[in-house]
Amino acid sequence: MAVDERARHGLITRLVETLGDEAAATLMSYLPPVGWADVATKRDLDALAERLELRTETLLIRHRADTQLQISELRDEMHQQIGGLRGEMHQQIGGLRDDLRRQTLLIVFSVVGAVVAVGGLGIATG
Repeated sequence: MAVDERARHGLITRLVETLGDEAAATLMSYLPPVGWADVATKRDLDALAERLELRTETLLIRHRADTQLQISELRDEMHQQIGGLRGEMHQQIGGLRDDLRRQTLLIVFSVVGAVVAVGGLGIATG
């Protein structure tokens, strides 16, 4: 039977008649403000705690899996970018080698030409 306000009022009136105001108020203070079906028991709280713990563990496992996936994706992306940078560096180094080779040949032929020219002047004036 659900306890409504009318039933509670009737109970307190009868308690006041039987026990007096102070004793009736003390006894009523021990009753819940709603029906007993709405009061949580220790078992209810333990079951709730267990469900929350399981849910928390599940969320933590999902979070760890998501984090590992993100780390793996970042690692793959970094490897791709590093590979691209290495390719660009090799191209630039190859270009620098070609430039140095051309400059070296230019300098060598210029020096040889200057030596030949000075030798020719020496022979012509000598």
